[in-house]
Amino acid sequence: GSIALRARANGATVIGFDRDPGALNAATAAGALDATAPDLTALAERCTILAIALPVDATLAALASTPALNLPELVFDVASVKAPVVHAARTIERFVASHPLAGRERGGFGAADAALFEGRTWAVAPARDRAAQARLERLIGELGARPLVVAADEHDRLVAVSSHLPQVLSVALGARLAAAGASDPRVYDLCGPGVLSMLRLARSDAALWGPIAQANAGAVAEA
Repeated sequence: GSIALRARANGATVIGFDRDPGALNAATAAGALDATAPDLTALAERCTILAIALPVDATLAALASTPALNLPELVFDVASVKAPVVHAARTIERFVASHPLAGRERGGFGAADAALFEGRTWAVAPARDRAAQARLERLIGELGARPLVVAADEHDRLVAVSSHLPQVLSVALGARLAAAGASDPRVYDLCGPGVLSMLRLARSDAALWGPIAQANAGAVAEA
């Protein structure tokens, strides 16, 4: 949603697909989309540049089962684990694995923001097709972010500490606080701004973070 809003504001023609018709209707009503496609294959057949913005497990499934992804001049993803994605996309010639460090605890089109990537780092894994990689790096700049080229396995090792571990700690703190509150609810009255700040990530969608933790399990465990 954020990519669509910013790209369309920059003058691009944007076509979208989502399995939730409500999301497509919301994006269209907000001016993020010029048109919609019925499925990912149809989207790939109509786009010059295709962004796959799905949870990591759905990203892996889409890359492995959509031959039409070889049609666009550039295909990129935004999942927060890169080594499994690079492996799944090994037959897609002009694919570039990437990860914008601009996530929020809220999901869905309602959380989309055209300025979401402004000044943020956007990791890019080295690609076989250097022209496609250069094209993505230019697009990242147009979206307001700063590209950082980093090998997929190094990316996963580093974000295990910088991104995935903070998520795990926030969820663990939330679970511990809930257990304490069950026996003595006064603990909630004694929560200050620090606890609230640390609990922000615990509101993230577990359906999104479960597959991330699984896909980067070794590095997360080490962290």
